[in-house]
Amino acid sequence: MSYSKEFIKDKIYTHTNWEDFAPNAIAVICGRWRITHGDYPNGVAYHHFETEVDCSLITPDNFVAIENFTNDMLEACCTSEFTANTLVEMQTDGLNEIRRSHWIASLNLQYENPD
Repeated sequence: MSYSKEFIKDKIYTHTNWEDFAPNAIAVICGRWRITHGDYPNGVAYHHFETEVDCSLITPDNFVAIENFTNDMLEACCTSEFTANTLVEMQTDGLNEIRRSHWIASLNLQYENPD
């Protein structure tokens, strides 16, 4: 079977006003990939991102308002420097966690601390 991934945005930090033309320009994107494997349907691993956006590249012509940013655009910002090998390494590194969480999901929870 194969791996799959889903990008999840957790936090977005913005500048109040960048260069007087870019209100709420994105400064930092915090997100993660939820990585799964077809052989372990109840297992999951996460790869976390905290990416600083180079605001010096923003111009009045290419500025995108935060409300128009899609998850695909945010993911592209976080992964723009990744190679195909980087993705394979992240998936492979997560396989043990996927297997373990799949196994844990098959067990019965007997006790959980209420605090």
